[in-house]
Amino acid sequence: MFFFYVLLIFIIITAILIMFTNIKIHIENLKFTSKKNNGRNLNSDYKITLRLYLFRKINYLKIDITKNKMERVKLIEKIENDKNKFDIKMLKNLKYIKIENLNFKMYIDLKEAALNALIVGIFSGIISIGEGILFSQEILSANSKNEWKIVPLYQNENILKIDFNCIINIKLIHIIYTVYRSSKNIRS
Repeated sequence: MFFFYVLLIFIIITAILIMFTNIKIHIENLKFTSKKNNGRNLNSDYKITLRLYLFRKINYLKIDITKNKMERVKLIEKIENDKNKFDIKMLKNLKYIKIENLNFKMYIDLKEAALNALIVGIFSGIISIGEGILFSQEILSANSKNEWKIVPLYQNENILKIDFNCIINIKLIHIIYTVYRSSKNIRS
């Protein structure tokens, strides 16, 4: 009888963890540039961490994803090889994702100043329309600090620099539900 109660308590604790856990992916200091530094377009000091929060407050697990760079490269190669297997129905599940503290900066420099100004205006319009769509779909959190800038540089070089920081938040129960629904659709 004792083992039954222990098993019951274990099941209840697991159910609480699944129901009330939020997964947050923290992307910090991710910078892309069109000019290669040391043979790379991305900076080497970016940090991506995955954190699990109970009741959105208590952080009970932190995994530093940037330490596993070789595994991440293999995962990206696998995704590229399986790109024909991508299902458009998966895009419907984006409604469960919340983006917090979005900080996006883009620096553009083209050799022609008029073209540079035109491109900056086009990108600013596209990003503001995208931001409006994300707000209307409640993907982008209105309570967090969201900032974006498109900065024209006039140095007569072809340069594109992107600085990106954000927190991506999703509930664990939504991931489980999505996997369940997709596996159910595959069987039928």
